[in-house]
Amino acid sequence: MDDEGYHYLLDGVTNDLEFLKDEKVLYSLFLRVIKNTRMNILGFMSHKFTTDGQGVTGFFY
Repeated sequence: MDDEGYHYLLDGVTNDLEFLKDEKVLYSLFLRVIKNTRMNILGFMSHKFTTDGQGVTGFFY
């Protein structure tokens, strides 16, 4: 069996700090991007920080 995989890192830049703090909006945006690549999504994990910058980090696998 010849499996070939791809790994993408996406890093967005914006001055809209509220956008970067909104976990649901970020999830929806990246989900649309990934679906356009026709990749299979197995799951999603994220963490919303509650101190200082209060940003979000997450990944699809």
